[in-house]
Amino acid sequence: MFINNVSGDANNTEGIGSIYSFKLISYALSQIYKIGFVDNEMKNIVGGNYMGMSTNDYDEAVNDYFDLKYKNLKQKEENPFDIIFDYSDKPELKGFKKNISRLKKDIIINSFNRNIGKIMSKKILSELGQDISANSNSKYFKDGLNIVIHLRAPLKDIDIKFEPDRSYFYGSYRDIDLLNNFIRQIEHSEKNQKLNFHILTIGENNSLKKISSLNKENNVIIHNDLNVFDSFSMMIHNDAFVGGFSNLSYAAHLLSNKRTIFPQNCSFGYKPLYPNIIRLDKNGMLEKLNSNRLISQMVNF
Repeated sequence: MFINNVSGDANNTEGIGSIYSFKLISYALSQIYKIGFVDNEMKNIVGGNYMGMSTNDYDEAVNDYFDLKYKNLKQKEENPFDIIFDYSDKPELKGFKKNISRLKKDIIINSFNRNIGKIMSKKILSELGQDISANSNSKYFKDGLNIVIHLRAPLKDIDIKFEPDRSYFYGSYRDIDLLNNFIRQIEHSEKNQKLNFHILTIGENNSLKKISSLNKENNVIIHNDLNVFDSFSMMIHNDAFVGGFSNLSYAAHLLSNKRTIFPQNCSFGYKPLYPNIIRLDKNGMLEKLNSNRLISQMVNF
């Protein structure tokens, strides 16, 4: 049995993406090793204030939406490979305790790294992603192709510290140029399609108004301070997704059934990306793809 009990308590310092992505890593390994999975609820998660919710109400909403609790737990299962991380006394685990051992976080991550290709090819997490409701997308998506771009802006009341190497979106001329280069490339490639570019971000930034399309038939839509549930649904269910320097983007990447686009220098430390990701080069252009029908090449999963 594989027990994921990591970082259930965000201690008012971590957001959903950081905690949830590690839970997904744990769940994926439980499937690889064919062992059960139990999940702890998340609590004290940062970000409820952006939805006008108290910490308790936000925690409850998050756990309802991102529910992984008790997936594949088989009460009669007897497997010598029982794993637990940061164990807590849960009544659901009665009878399993004698076989439980502890593994450090780095061992779990190393195992995920070794199995990332298999997890991708078996669609272990991308199939799980299809359980995330896409119903809310109808409020935002328009006819044609819908391309979602996640911009992780610095948040003074959330981020403990700003890390320059994460290259947050600051709205500089350079940032805007890179985004517009990407949009131009897609427009050139998909001339016969109506295109809708959805920009997901938090916080006011006048520079966002400079993001534009050349074709007046296409749309650039800024979704500022959209609730996290609708945002996450858009990141998973779309025609193409450009992830940002955010663990929420990383979690969406793991759950998506399409190839994810990431900026050239975007990484998530010890957390690996699927081998089939697509990179934006230093000028914001898609690398190593046929220039025709770029969006269709996102589906090659």
